[in-house]
Amino acid sequence: MASLGGVDGAVRGWIDGLALAMLRIIDRLRPAPVIILSLDGEGGAPAGLLHRAGEADKPPLGRLIAEVDGVRLEPAAALRVLRGSDLRLRVPDGWILERTLAPVPTKSRPFLDAYVRRQIERVTPWRAADCFYTTRTETAPDGPERLAVSITVVLRRLVEPTLAPLIGAGLRRLCIEPDGTKSAEAGVRGSVTLPAVEAVRLQQMRRLTGGTVAVVVIGVVAGLGATAWIQAGQQARLDTLDQAIAAKRRQMAAITARRATGEGDAMQIPPAPLPPAIVRLDRLSALLPDSAYVTDLTFEGDRVRLAGISTEDVAALIPLIERSGLFSEAHFYAPTTKREDQQGQRFFIEMRVTSAGPAASPVKRDSAGGRS
Repeated sequence: MASLGGVDGAVRGWIDGLALAMLRIIDRLRPAPVIILSLDGEGGAPAGLLHRAGEADKPPLGRLIAEVDGVRLEPAAALRVLRGSDLRLRVPDGWILERTLAPVPTKSRPFLDAYVRRQIERVTPWRAADCFYTTRTETAPDGPERLAVSITVVLRRLVEPTLAPLIGAGLRRLCIEPDGTKSAEAGVRGSVTLPAVEAVRLQQMRRLTGGTVAVVVIGVVAGLGATAWIQAGQQARLDTLDQAIAAKRRQMAAITARRATGEGDAMQIPPAPLPPAIVRLDRLSALLPDSAYVTDLTFEGDRVRLAGISTEDVAALIPLIERSGLFSEAHFYAPTTKREDQQGQRFFIEMRVTSAGPAASPVKRDSAGGRS
């Protein structure tokens, strides 16, 4: 079980790292538009205007309106403008406190957050749990072994009513800064960056990355399974063919052995007799003179239609066919015509196959047989 837990932790860590890398690539390739929401805290009710950075003199994209049960952003389409944006929530200067803490050893960086949380309750009138805060560090003037630490703190209850409709708007980043801030750069001194927004993005990317990895793994496993199944089927066919080839080889070896002992003649298989129709056609071809050859032959039941060309008298073909005893009722079923080059005549003969005829045995042609 411990080993399974270690594997699960490694996979989760790998997916988290991949998701974080994907977010960094997206942020680099597609910079987020900067949207500023200037909040007016007078009267204790949050209200403000939404506009793009550098376009404060243009009509606002939306307005934040205070209501009894919270705040809402109008028009509703303004929420779509916020999707994927870098939102700067500008609050009155008195809402944000900035403090410089005593330098700490560089080696204590892993424990810096716990140190900061304790110091918030010492240098501000609030508890750490009641605040949003951002910690900034830099090398201390007295050497690289120490860190200079500063914190920026804002009270949660002052900004949470405003943040409620914004957290789920699909922001890329959300930064709380004093109203007097002039820079459009995120993370300036005196501002508080909300990690919750980036955590939501990271969670969404983690789910997308995990789902994609799962689909790829399932596809690979399915592909390997299908490949193994196909290979097993091909191997089964190869085994069957190998067995058939081995059987044929044994049979050929037995035949060779019998022939070597004089039993080969007994193994000869007599040739199969030819069908009567083939015999009649062969005899018909032999009956036709060299001056006549067949161009078309059609069977319809026991009727045979013969078309061809003859360079001699075609009328002599009818008695020739009748005398064979293989066919009867021979006659021309279409007029005889001259060829275009006047070299011979086209003939069209129809006949009926007689029920009696020669035995179905091989036919020996004479050298004067006709062509078909």
